[in-house]
Amino acid sequence: MYNSNCTFYRLVLKGLPYNVTKTEILTLLQNYKTDISDVILNTGYAYVDFHSESVLRKVKDFVRGKYIGNRPVVGKLYVQHPEYQYRTSWRRETSRRHIYEH
Repeated sequence: MYNSNCTFYRLVLKGLPYNVTKTEILTLLQNYKTDISDVILNTGYAYVDFHSESVLRKVKDFVRGKYIGNRPVVGKLYVQHPEYQYRTSWRRETSRRHIYEH
């Protein structure tokens, strides 16, 4: 299932340098450091989870036009709900099984 302590408000930062660190992201978002629940790094991406949607919208507007290293940061807004994700993945599974059973 899913962790009940997790947040569903996630900002995805795209186009980051490959060697970006969590401290660089936290210094960029230092005004909102208390509202951040988690930072997850991936190649060229960073996922930043927040406690509320209002903070997420403020941060999204703040991040536009900022730079990490020498690359501009592009923000994308995600509001995730785990039950919806579970349902859609279940639908995909059943539709694939249906295709292969014939």
